[in-house]
Amino acid sequence: MKKILTSLGMIVFVGALVAGGTGAFFSDTETSEGNVFTAGAIDLTVDSEQHYNNAVCVDNEWELAPGEQVANPQWPILGTDCDGTWEATDLGAHTFFNFDDIKPGDEGENTISLHVDNNDAYACVDVSLTKNDDVSSTEPELEAGDTVNTGSLFDGELAENMTFFAWSDWGPTTGFGNDSKADGEGDNIWQANEPKLFTNTSGPASDVLDGESYTLADSNTGALSGGVVNYIGLAWCAGTLDASVPGTITCDGGTMGNIAQTDSMEATIAFRVEQARNNENFECGDIDPVSTDVLIGSNDLAQSFGDVIVDPTKWLFYNDTNDTVMTINQFAGDGGANDIVTGPESTGAAQMILDTNPTPRYNIATYQFSATPLASISSLKYRIYDASPSGETPYLHFNVDFDNSDTWQRRLVQTPTGVVVNTWTEVDALAEMWHLSGGTWPIGTTEDGTTPGSTPKTWAEILSEYPTAAFRTTDSFFGVRVGHPGPAGEEGYVDWVEFDGVKYDFAN
Repeated sequence: MKKILTSLGMIVFVGALVAGGTGAFFSDTETSEGNVFTAGAIDLTVDSEQHYNNAVCVDNEWELAPGEQVANPQWPILGTDCDGTWEATDLGAHTFFNFDDIKPGDEGENTISLHVDNNDAYACVDVSLTKNDDVSSTEPELEAGDTVNTGSLFDGELAENMTFFAWSDWGPTTGFGNDSKADGEGDNIWQANEPKLFTNTSGPASDVLDGESYTLADSNTGALSGGVVNYIGLAWCAGTLDASVPGTITCDGGTMGNIAQTDSMEATIAFRVEQARNNENFECGDIDPVSTDVLIGSNDLAQSFGDVIVDPTKWLFYNDTNDTVMTINQFAGDGGANDIVTGPESTGAAQMILDTNPTPRYNIATYQFSATPLASISSLKYRIYDASPSGETPYLHFNVDFDNSDTWQRRLVQTPTGVVVNTWTEVDALAEMWHLSGGTWPIGTTEDGTTPGSTPKTWAEILSEYPTAAFRTTDSFFGVRVGHPGPAGEEGYVDWVEFDGVKYDFAN
């Protein structure tokens, strides 16, 4: 027993000797500090010098351009405001064009420069029409063959009558990428060696500005050098522009007739750059069409007929029971709700929950389609959500004028089919059946086709039998309604309404 205890003691002691020996290694440490990766930058800024007729925009005022003489009459008026010239900056709210009184024969040009800091980059310019609006139909327009304003943002003719021409403005001897003006680059004169940006040389805005992407520099042409200024000339003409002779751009206003009177055109011009290094296959490619969605929130709604008179494009909640404009949640005390909210599936939508008063009928509506011919409507769709099991689904209807007399002739009504409760449903109204509210059709519509009846019609049948039918002019109501009337508590939502290619999206 004594030997065992002694052995244990020796084990413990030896272990202590081993533990004490582990700190005897030689060592050395070398440290490299400040190791950093920093991402480079591609920063594009843009400047512009604006010319209009024989004037140039300097310090936000029109001045006579060098070498020009004062015209009689002079337009634009020298000394008046202008906003198309600015120093290199991020574009933001800057516009290359902002003219509100264009006449046939007017012409102009913007000399645009691109500053790419601080790496070589490829560059593209994307252009899209966002409006070609008829605005109104004057007597000279109608006599020139124009149709009555439909309310669409794309029913005008100005874009077809404004001609554009663009080129790389690099001067007579140098190329794109030289930052000196000694050889004439950035001189707003098109010269024979300067490439044209539009593949068809020049053309109307409805062509060359309608969803196009133009290459300034890509993997085929070579990149723009970082820190070097590059110039573009962009010329326009109210009429037909001729750039067939280098050094001379002419404008013939005789081709722009009365059909473009009062029309308004808007476009988006976007420059984009992308790094060149490690990007050997870059090409500008096509661009997606610019969205024509119109977003509508609660604050955008009309609260009275006075608001509608001031701005007929406004949407509103309309009470069909007493023909009034509704304020937001007007009947909340009786269980009703009408507002633009976050609806089912987190979708912004116009909400309508009917109150307990007699015959409640709510609409999300507008009066902006006054006198629109039915034959001119290219699309008519809406997206709804029926949150009640009553079977009374939301439906679309509007005041119709069959004979252009602007008298009360009831409403065309499209009640959707196949709507499932608590499910979003998109309805293509032009593909569905229609009936006339509360009465018979003006001409034969029964199965024998000889006497008036109430049989529902297809959209094609309506256009065939009433080729001049249109929205009423003075009471151009158009809306989606919840309530046939009632029942109280009926709940429905409208996500959006598409009319003639424009989507009106209710978003909170």
